[in-house]
Amino acid sequence: MEPATGACQNGEMTAEPIARLRISLDDIRPEIWRVVEIQTSASLEAVHDGIQAAMGWQDCHLWDFDAGGRRYGLPDPAWPIDDLAAAKITKLASLIEPGVTGMTYTYDIRFVVTSLKGGSAEHIYDTLYCARGQAENLIKLHKAQLKSDRTSCRSANANQMRLFLHTAAY
Repeated sequence: MEPATGACQNGEMTAEPIARLRISLDDIRPEIWRVVEIQTSASLEAVHDGIQAAMGWQDCHLWDFDAGGRRYGLPDPAWPIDDLAAAKITKLASLIEPGVTGMTYTYDIRFVVTSLKGGSAEHIYDTLYCARGQAENLIKLHKAQLKSDRTSCRSANANQMRLFLHTAAY
């Protein structure tokens, strides 16, 4: 995070302090990054909205910020988290003023709840859940491109046979 001066949409300079945020995705090569300029009076929820817009994401996952040794997000009374401060009321300036120069934004926080025995949660997520999600994405792609339908059977083999026959008929 670095201070910047900014212009309004009408081209005039603004007196409002602005922070320039460089956002980059971890563990992705080549690096994917964006630069966002946002008023320091904005809440961390507004910063979240700016990141979503800059990255082209649809804001459909859990998220939080980690900055200055604290976590910020949207507290849920049904799921109280002791160390989660409210992003809706925390201003970006309140982090910059004490000298915080960076923060971690976590989007798409994953929780694995399973009755499977053995293996770590990361292994189960990577090998089972991601593989199933990829299979579902491929079926959606197939259905959209070939206008196939009727994959609602409980048996995966029956659904695969229906897709195969539909593809052959197409």
